[in-house]
Amino acid sequence: MTTLINGITCITAPAITQEPSTHYPPESLRQFNEMTLPRDVAGETSHKLMAKEKEASQALAQKCSQITDQEIGQLLEVIDTLDFKNDAILLNPKLPHIALEALRRGLLDPTHGQKQVATILSFWSALQYHQDPAVLQILSVFDHTPTIKETFKHSFIKEMDPFLEGDKFDLFIKKMQDLPLSEQHFLLVPDIQGDDSIATIVRANGGNPYKASISQATKASGVNVFNRVNDHGTPMRIIPSAGMMQAFLEAQYGEDAVEIKPRVYLSTLRHIYDNRLTDTCDMMIPTPDAEGKNRCPSTADGFQAPWYDFFYHDFYHAILTSAVGRTYRKAAIVASDVIRAYAKTAPVQDQKGLNQLAVSLIDMDFALFHHYLVKPPHRSRAHTFWLTITQQISIQKIKVIANDALKRKGVTPPFRADPISSESELEMFNAVYHAFVHEKREPAELNKESFQAAAKIYKTEIADNEDLSTTLTVHPILRLGKKLGVTGL
Repeated sequence: MTTLINGITCITAPAITQEPSTHYPPESLRQFNEMTLPRDVAGETSHKLMAKEKEASQALAQKCSQITDQEIGQLLEVIDTLDFKNDAILLNPKLPHIALEALRRGLLDPTHGQKQVATILSFWSALQYHQDPAVLQILSVFDHTPTIKETFKHSFIKEMDPFLEGDKFDLFIKKMQDLPLSEQHFLLVPDIQGDDSIATIVRANGGNPYKASISQATKASGVNVFNRVNDHGTPMRIIPSAGMMQAFLEAQYGEDAVEIKPRVYLSTLRHIYDNRLTDTCDMMIPTPDAEGKNRCPSTADGFQAPWYDFFYHDFYHAILTSAVGRTYRKAAIVASDVIRAYAKTAPVQDQKGLNQLAVSLIDMDFALFHHYLVKPPHRSRAHTFWLTITQQISIQKIKVIANDALKRKGVTPPFRADPISSESELEMFNAVYHAFVHEKREPAELNKESFQAAAKIYKTEIADNEDLSTTLTVHPILRLGKKLGVTGL
């Protein structure tokens, strides 16, 4: 089915004529369970969290089973527009359960049903946060491309290459045209958090950066995709549809893009480990608990994450892991496994820090892989991987220093950060080097030559650069390079 939107012919979702039924088609039930029931993965250790999430999943499924045919029918009538200002069913407190039950009964788009539910729940979370449907503007992607493009620019270095540059934006639009109408819209809402810099927030909160929201922190990192915009002098926030987020990833990163997996449960570390190996990214979408409160955690990466900020944090990680790419996601998991294995034989005082470092490689918050920093042939992805290992070691040390500073100010840090001795840093890096160079772990370009080149890049562009030396304070790649006889270090 096609329709004409702003002069563009778009494919819309097929008309849904099936009457609601208590019979659950096998594929629809599979999609419902995948979204709501915490999955079992090999090596799981977070057994208490899994038990808690499974109990919540059972309660949620029971709530969904109480939804009536009439309620589902009312949602299906408005799913193409999702106008919270005018569609009464969207203000129904049971909306999350109605949407999920519609998925389970097979009444949503057969390909994009999970994302339709994620979009409805994301928009519903904006209603909970703002408490006023009048401020929820539902806008078409095709009618507001300048607003969207504003968020593709680097937050503060305008010379950096924007996201979706050139033909990539055209590809994004094409992908959007192929989605159901529910996914071709986004919400524009007032920015009630404010667009203050992290430095301003730190000064206003006694030196505590974690009073900032995660969406403020991501913008401070340079990434503002589908986040904050200025609408004629008024600070606003974009709440993207789930389809928009996936279309962005695929247009920007092609085959390296991860597939967003909407979940209504909290993923464990082992789930994230599994994501990296399967080229997926869990995204926890807000749903109400028994008291109507948000089931998502209130913080993400230590920062404040009210309502839609938590799934925006997951989208940010989807961007980061897509930028790393399929090949180097697998390489990072290899490096993480090597570091965890080394930690078992390392000095006791270094083991916690080494395991935290291994977790950071699973998390893959690797800023150096952004498209505007990887510039072959001068800096290849292999060079970037070696540099990233060094950067993650540096970040671990910075976290230790920052936590000590917070404690001196009477602030409890949101996470642990334990030191690693310089000797263990060197031995750990040597173990990672050995895995790729001598054991020939993939990819093949992680070899002696790429390591030597990366060490020289680090020496000339980072270690000798006074502007960066304050944030990258240790140089294990140089020490290992010297140990291995690399000249010019």
